[in-house]
Amino acid sequence: MSDSAAPQLDAQAYKITGNPTTPQLIYQRIGVSGSAGDVYVLSGWAKGNSAPLYNTLHWFGIRVVFYNTDGSATAKFVSFNGTYDAAGDWEYTAGRVEADKNYSAIQVGMEYNNNVNDVYFDGIQLYREEFGERYDYDEDGNTHTKLIEDII
Repeated sequence: MSDSAAPQLDAQAYKITGNPTTPQLIYQRIGVSGSAGDVYVLSGWAKGNSAPLYNTLHWFGIRVVFYNTDGSATAKFVSFNGTYDAAGDWEYTAGRVEADKNYSAIQVGMEYNNNVNDVYFDGIQLYREEFGERYDYDEDGNTHTKLIEDII
């Protein structure tokens, strides 16, 4: 924990020191179960001086892992901008993650993989909520849109 936090949040943030040859992460497992198709919003704040994210070995973001009831695991990622450099300003990211299968637990992690310098994470959230539009297909394969009010 560090005393360098996003200004709109409390005075604490998680700090990870980068290592260019080793993944660095902090995670928490949550005992919540659900069904395929459950939708969550994964979001949070970060401040760092990341190396450019030019390949899949370098990673700067937050991840959710669904531990599926069939024994497999499915990871979903929401990244921060690795090229963002605004004199140490905080960056916010949010993304939609959907469970592909029935699951018995979820893990949320802050990751700074194969990267350099320090990064701070704050206000990481995972909450169940659908947003945006969802597309479904009719029996002929044509798309049609259902609004949120029709889904929930």
